[in-house]
Amino acid sequence: MTKDENIQISKHTLVYYIGRSTAMNVLIDCYVLSYIMIVVGVVLHYLPALTLLSLVTPHRLSTN
Repeated sequence: MTKDENIQISKHTLVYYIGRSTAMNVLIDCYVLSYIMIVVGVVLHYLPALTLLSLVTPHRLSTN
């Protein structure tokens, strides 16, 4: 959907307000922060060590 189409149907998303490249940076930052929080949770013994297996999951953000 193009920006003009979004304006016509009054669909104001995050991308509409901050732009596509900035929105992608926000998304990547959220992924990185979630990975960091998993490691911190394991180090502080809030999460079991097996939780670190979730860090193996691949994310293809560069193709979006």
